[in-house]
Amino acid sequence: MKKLVCYLVITIFLISCTHVEKSPIEGAWKAVFVQSYSGGSAVYDLNKVSGSQMKMWSENNFIFVGKFQLDTTVINNYGGGSYTLIRNQYMESILYHTDKGNVGKTIKMIIEIKNDTLTQTYPVNEEGQIDKNNYSIEKYVRLN
Repeated sequence: MKKLVCYLVITIFLISCTHVEKSPIEGAWKAVFVQSYSGGSAVYDLNKVSGSQMKMWSENNFIFVGKFQLDTTVINNYGGGSYTLIRNQYMESILYHTDKGNVGKTIKMIIEIKNDTLTQTYPVNEEGQIDKNNYSIEKYVRLN
């Protein structure tokens, strides 16, 4: 009986000490740079509008929300869903989005993290390559 109790105590101790490593993207981030290219030309630049956007990741899900204004036009931006991250290969499966045409889509991206800055570039093809004429790049800084 003494051995069984000792075994149980050691097992409970080992289980409680088990550390599940958190994904490096988990947490809240603020957009500091967003630029989109179409046909090789920049068609959107966050620095040319007023407003802001945040993106948050949990263990398996993401959500983003933002509000921007260009002249008198106000744009509310939101989206969310699930994601997978394997090394720097990232995929978002969109459940909610301002643009209803994006709902149900999966977008493949490259994620890079350097210090407190996260950069996501998309879309990428199956080999993880970007079409240099048609892509978007977003940079975020960690808030927490």
